[in-house]
Amino acid sequence: MDYTISASYYQNDKWSMLWPESETITVPPNDVSTVDVTLVTPIDLQTGVYQGFLNFQNDRHEVNAPVSFVIKESITENDSTILIKGKQSDEILYGNGYTKGAFDMVNRYMAGDWRQYYFDIQNEFVNSAAIEISWTSDDTNLAVFVMDPLARIVQTNVPSGVFGHFLGWPSLDWLGNTPFSQGGGFFPVKNKDDASTVLYVPINQTGTYTLLTHSTLFGGNSTTEPITLAAKFTNISSEDMSQYIEIITEDEISSDLEKTTKNETQTSEKEPTPIESTVTSDDLDSLLLTGIGIGIGIGIAIGIVSIIVLRQKSVK
Repeated sequence: MDYTISASYYQNDKWSMLWPESETITVPPNDVSTVDVTLVTPIDLQTGVYQGFLNFQNDRHEVNAPVSFVIKESITENDSTILIKGKQSDEILYGNGYTKGAFDMVNRYMAGDWRQYYFDIQNEFVNSAAIEISWTSDDTNLAVFVMDPLARIVQTNVPSGVFGHFLGWPSLDWLGNTPFSQGGGFFPVKNKDDASTVLYVPINQTGTYTLLTHSTLFGGNSTTEPITLAAKFTNISSEDMSQYIEIITEDEISSDLEKTTKNETQTSEKEPTPIESTVTSDDLDSLLLTGIGIGIGIGIAIGIVSIIVLRQKSVK
């Protein structure tokens, strides 16, 4: 029988994302010492779990302390779309966009590669997510679970159904215990086609939702297999969306009113507003007659005064 052996291994290398405050520390006898380490992650780092080691050594002893951290994908806007693709990396054995063929048909239920993805829902109007996960080989099968911020499973593509109710099985694709082991193998259960699965996830609160993929069967064509995760976070409730639109509209109207008021205030401070008036032909006629009447009255008064003055002079 022809076969191929492949080996993967870790090599000691500096971890560029970790910055210890000092490369040398002193630990007194029978005592402890504290060292601060700063984590600086690239902005394009995909969601998932990242792991490595902190190495401590002296002349006679060496210790590798495991370190891991989680990158979350923040969902701040409604109708947000996330795409995660398997891509090669020189820094790790296989990235978050890959699943590994590490499963055993006669081992425990947990056997097989698990991958984790984290989505931090910050927009309270997002109440659902549509997720599609696809892979390469038709012989590979992934069981997918989604947990809410309280660690409750709220969706899966392999629900336990009647087997979970009566037999306590964790999922539909599991074949139960055998007389000689905890694992009875897995059967492929796919709800879309041979190389993909879809889920609809209800989102009832803000917080971090966790998506777990479990490689229960593996095609075996390579050590790892690329997977693609596409997710869209949105709101499908017409009532909630109408409230969301109303709030946005009210905010926009308030903003427009503030801008208009500010502009009017600035205009009034800069220059006085001219007052415009309109005079009709009838108004002009009445003004003309009034002026003539006033002129005649003044003329008569002047004439009377003149006559009185002349009479007084003639008498003298």
